[in-house]
Amino acid sequence: LRTPLDQAEIDRRMRPHLTKRQAANLRHYGYPHVMEDFRFHMTLTDRLDEPRIATRAAESWFGGVLATPLQLSHLSLVGEDTEGLFRVLQ
Repeated sequence: LRTPLDQAEIDRRMRPHLTKRQAANLRHYGYPHVMEDFRFHMTLTDRLDEPRIATRAAESWFGGVLATPLQLSHLSLVGEDTEGLFRVLQ
């Protein structure tokens, strides 16, 4: 439901680590991580100079919800590297 990407934008977003399916998703949907390749994530902040700020931001944002028990099967802390790729930190 968006204007298709032009070739220049596809070329800008195409990364060598994308699978063939992800590259096809990028061309078709404008984003590589859809359908089977989608993984739920929440971006909490933009670039931070001090990583501990993220902890304080999360506590502030989710403080009311954190008082209620929540069961998770998996949780990852992820950061974006200088190449724009997400890496698992913990």
